[in-house]
Amino acid sequence: MFEKPPTIEIKTEAEIFAEKMEEVGRRVDALGEGMDPHIIETVAVLNTLGISTIMSCEGHLDHGLLNPWVAIQAEREPKERFIGERSIKKSIAEKFGISIEDVRKNEDANEEFLNIVMAQKIKETPEHKAWQERNRIMAEKIKSWLEEFYKQRDVDEETKIRLKANGLYGRIYAGNEESTKTARETETEENITKRLSKRQQEMEAFTEFLKSKLQQKTPQ
Repeated sequence: MFEKPPTIEIKTEAEIFAEKMEEVGRRVDALGEGMDPHIIETVAVLNTLGISTIMSCEGHLDHGLLNPWVAIQAEREPKERFIGERSIKKSIAEKFGISIEDVRKNEDANEEFLNIVMAQKIKETPEHKAWQERNRIMAEKIKSWLEEFYKQRDVDEETKIRLKANGLYGRIYAGNEESTKTARETETEENITKRLSKRQQEMEAFTEFLKSKLQQKTPQ
């Protein structure tokens, strides 16, 4: 007697996106604060398209930056970037009377660590190089999407969405990275409100563009 094979459920990109929207909406930060509501959809569509995100903000008029932004980074970053890193940090930690984990947070200790790495020309681990390559691939995807998005879209530089990436970390943001506090010291409430609103609308437009990518991937 032959057993009936199990039914394999194949979800569409739209269904995956809907589930991701719910999951992203439940996320909280280290302080227990929930996601900014107007950036949830952007994060969800990026995640559905294979872009890992670690932080985000919709932009605010009373704190932080006057820009909506999303930080991207590949998952599962290796604990050590350089060969023999833990051994070096252990020696530095003992010298400064701190934990190995705090070497990176202590400015003087971290500077000493980096000086040793540079002086001894210590190489990066294969695992960390592979992780950086995943970051590079994500950044290239986003660059190609932005190029396509702006092919026939004329937007001023104070509004345009950009990507800043260095192989370890990336940030997608609308307009110039701008401190809300600094802007409030020199400009009127009306001006900065208009600027933030334009940037938020631009991020929403890019999000809709990315959602169209999901529709293209959905099987007919």
